[in-house]
Amino acid sequence: MEEFLIYAILAGISMACSLCPMGVILLWKKLPYFGDAIAHAAIFGVVIGIMLHINITLSVIAISIVFGLILVSFRQEKIEGILTIILTYTFLALGLFLLVFMSHNPQVDIFSYLFGDILLVSNLEIKLISVVSVLVLIWLYFRWKDLLLMSINEDLAVVEGINIHRLNLEFLVIVAFLVGISIKIIGTLLVGSMIIIPAAAARNFSNSPVAMLVLSIILGILSVVMGIALSYIVDSASGASIILSASFIFLISMLPTIVKSRFS
Repeated sequence: MEEFLIYAILAGISMACSLCPMGVILLWKKLPYFGDAIAHAAIFGVVIGIMLHINITLSVIAISIVFGLILVSFRQEKIEGILTIILTYTFLALGLFLLVFMSHNPQVDIFSYLFGDILLVSNLEIKLISVVSVLVLIWLYFRWKDLLLMSINEDLAVVEGINIHRLNLEFLVIVAFLVGISIKIIGTLLVGSMIIIPAAAARNFSNSPVAMLVLSIILGILSVVMGIALSYIVDSASGASIILSASFIFLISMLPTIVKSRFS
């Protein structure tokens, strides 16, 4: 197997191991739009990085975390959903507005950040994503019971002595960071889908929280491998191929429900 394919698969597996469990928790918390919101806002970070001639990954991570912190401050507001939508498109519009004033840099392909290109991932980026994924899984291990209880009933979590504000802050900042480092791999326009679709498919296949978490990772990895294979065979966009593979798996997960509703 060619070296760049091995790099791509390793990066994709690491990405799935961290992003997909976050998607499970977002579904439990009824916040499926959060990852997509951060990803769209991260386009502003791409443009800022190019304009200021700084590392684009770092600028994307910074803007993603800032956006996540702003959303955390609105968590208790009754119009949280509306504010999230407004902020998302404000950050996106800022990025697109500044894009016109950006000096052309032939070394930077902004479309690779919009749509992703996992086949061009470097050895350093693989190491970064792998380390982050391990740290996220360790955090999940120690915070699992608290996250589950908070997702079921925040009032009950408070009674049990859980600091839900701090836990929400930790979780949303981690999601923002993961979105930031995944932009170059899957693209700002598609990374939100990678967070939610495998988790949604896992929900259809599983019958317990732990099973859903583990299965989301497995289905995420399967989506990555299928997507990279499709991209290599037909020379298609890697990010789009991965998401299409994830969508195909989700449709398969829906078949038992569809059949049952048709014949019941």
